[in-house]
Amino acid sequence: MSDEKYTSDEIGDFGELAVKDHLESDFEAEVELSPGSRTMTDVEALFPDGVLRIIQVKASPEDPDKPSADEKRGLNSRATKIKAVPVYARVWLNLEGDAPKYSKIVYYNARTDEIIQEWPAP
Repeated sequence: MSDEKYTSDEIGDFGELAVKDHLESDFEAEVELSPGSRTMTDVEALFPDGVLRIIQVKASPEDPDKPSADEKRGLNSRATKIKAVPVYARVWLNLEGDAPKYSKIVYYNARTDEIIQEWPAP
């Protein structure tokens, strides 16, 4: 029996929920989670200024991965087709206690790898 508290799928789900919560509460974005993981997009967020961001989420209790070149290509291609901004989010999770909590989220432009936003701010 594994001594891991959560599966990698559950950690991914927690990361997506963390991004949804953060964007809704701090930016008043309208956020939808993608059902399953059939596309490169985990989260779609429509911001009050009309900008649509499609987001791939990588989550971990330690150092979340960055998306692979193929994953970024797919995200960028879809963003171009639907006129959205491609973003990937790296979510650091605290898995201690009764329920996971996010301790840090960094959003990157998937075309340039530049940081768009960090929470909490550095």
